[in-house]
Amino acid sequence: MLRAFCFYFWSGLCRAWRGSVNSALNWAGIVGVGVVGAYLERRGSTMSDPHTWQGLVGWTLVYTAVAWVIILAIRLILVAPFQLYYEQKIRADKLEELPKLANDTNRSPSFDMGFDHVPFNADGMRRLLDSQSILRIWVENLDNRPIEDCRVVIENFGPISPIRKGAMLLPDIRGDDDKSTQFHLAATERKFFRFIEVESHDFALRHEGGYRLAIRCDEEGTGSLSFLNRPSLEVGKHYFATIVVHGKEANSRRIDLVIDAISTTGLYVVEADSTASYRKEIA
Repeated sequence: MLRAFCFYFWSGLCRAWRGSVNSALNWAGIVGVGVVGAYLERRGSTMSDPHTWQGLVGWTLVYTAVAWVIILAIRLILVAPFQLYYEQKIRADKLEELPKLANDTNRSPSFDMGFDHVPFNADGMRRLLDSQSILRIWVENLDNRPIEDCRVVIENFGPISPIRKGAMLLPDIRGDDDKSTQFHLAATERKFFRFIEVESHDFALRHEGGYRLAIRCDEEGTGSLSFLNRPSLEVGKHYFATIVVHGKEANSRRIDLVIDAISTTGLYVVEADSTASYRKEIA
């Protein structure tokens, strides 16, 4: 008990000492002079200005010493205990977080996954070969750790698939022509990926026949005429798609979609294993 009290007192004294001299120098002209003046007045003496430099230096040291003792006592009694309390509280909170951090380190990171739509805007399709994304896939890192070497793969597409199994989606980055399918996810980051776009493929832009539903993936190639090789959906057809995201040392995540190609500019999409409240219609 005595050892603990000595440790507490010494820790408090060290914290009270920090900055006390500077504070005393700053407050000597007010605290020091005021306390010394009040003490002399109570004893019936009067303060007089020193007439020599020795007297000026001596009284300055007295005022500073008095101010330092008062400031040190205030810090030791009122300030240091609160500082010690908060320091120990922060230390205890960090110790409590160690088992959680250890469990997070041993546990593989995981993803969340879903789909998003952008309403079709005919005004943005005024030129030949314009395209507009109406169905995107998003992937989110659920952990506070980055996930490297990620890729979004079309695991299955049917019943009559216009693309091969294993085709990978491209990140939805505006103004970026990079066709790289591998990416990294920072902690709690979410990224979007192109999936189905409305494309204008002839000069009849004001007619429904001037559009098509194209699937964006790495099968389209990287050349200037790669748009000609993009697979497309047939209007009136019913499709099933399974999309999965993989990452280095991470748990994979899948999403199953039911896609109805209503028209060349509209889709009806629902997640196969979702509730009715999660359904989204794209028109």
